[in-house]
This record gives sequence, structure tokens and C-alpha cells, in this order.
Amino acid sequence: MKSPYDLANELAELIAQEENYIKVKELSEKVMGNKEHMQMITEFRERQFQLQELQMQQIQPAQEDIEATAELYTNLIAHEEIKELVIAEESLRVMYERKA
Repeated sequence: MKSPYDLANELAELIAQEENYIKVKELSEKVMGNKEHMQMITEFRERQFQLQELQMQQIQPAQEDIEATAELYTNLIAHEEIKELVIAEESLRVMYERKA
């Protein structure tokens, strides 16, 4: 019988070989290599996380916060490289959810 450590290592190897994972990794490196893009993504993810925290606490976020986050998202996906990354991340997330 394999140890949990061995199984975890096998899983990590399988994930590293997954096409969606490779694409996300490559696009992340490319996008994060651009300081402006990295700052935009960081700001968007921080705002998104703040909204999610409020929702988990069953607090309705302010409409202006929702709109500001939506505007950030619109600005993000106006950049083709970032848009490709967002799409690839979503594909990877969906793949993991289907297999869970």
C-alpha cells in the first residue's frame, strides 16, 4: 500500500502534466512578467477577495464596490494576454470541480 506522501507526489506529477495547468503556468509567467499587468491583477484579486469575504459573512457589499470591481475586470480582459490567462484559469477550475 502506498503512503499518503507517495500518493500526494503522484498527484502533483499528474497535475504538472495536465494541459490546462501547463497553459495557466505559462500564461501566468508571461503576464506576471509585465509589472503593469501584475499590479492590475493583484488589485482586482484583492478587491474580489474582499467582496467574497463580505458575502461569506452575509454582508451585502456596497454597490459602488461591486461596480468598481466589475470595471477593474473589464479593464483586465481588455488586455489579450490577461484575458487568455483568465479563461485558462477558469478552464482549470472547472476541470478540478468536475473531478472532485
